[in-house]
Amino acid sequence: DVFVSLTPTAPLMANTNTLILGVDDAFGHRSDTIMVVHTDPENKKVSLVSIPRDTLADIPGRGLDKINHAYAYGGAELSRQSVEKLLGVKIPNYVVINLSGIIEIIDELGGITINVEKRMYYVDYAGDLYVDLQPGLQKLTGRQAMGYLRFRHDGGDFKRIARQQHFVQSLGAELMKRDNLLRSPKLFLTLLSYISTNLNSRQTLGLALTLRQAQ
Repeated sequence: DVFVSLTPTAPLMANTNTLILGVDDAFGHRSDTIMVVHTDPENKKVSLVSIPRDTLADIPGRGLDKINHAYAYGGAELSRQSVEKLLGVKIPNYVVINLSGIIEIIDELGGITINVEKRMYYVDYAGDLYVDLQPGLQKLTGRQAMGYLRFRHDGGDFKRIARQQHFVQSLGAELMKRDNLLRSPKLFLTLLSYISTNLNSRQTLGLALTLRQAQ
């Protein structure tokens, strides 16, 4: 709040669209989570659309393929172009998050509170995946939260997408708690080390503030 009070009164970020990619090293060099966030700072509103990772799309220079393959072919920029073409809207910005690194962030926060909607149990020794969660509101460790995100055995991508959105909301709420904002500069330096973006520092702050204030 002190920093914001010292900044110019002009909006830090315009009404725009931003591609959010979650890249999970455990499942190869592909975008496991694909979301488009529309920010409207003036009205303090944010809209979010998730795209199933197996969606068939026209990837520039590659032809028809699964949308999540675009990241493997050409990184964030090709993913941005592909999603822009798929949705028919301008998406000038992107943010890439290394989901594997989020484990460290969550543990640094002391866990993340999530309402697990059902019993989840799955073991994949080859993929180093062990999920054993009981239903109900609870605080998960970083590894447990990744198990919640990676669980794929309840009938398709749409349930995974709902969990991804639920997770993003829960993580955002945890990060923005006053105690966490003041407690550890290391926390945010660690978070930044797992993020790459074409937004400048001013736009990044504007995006964060818009998400914080959104209705």
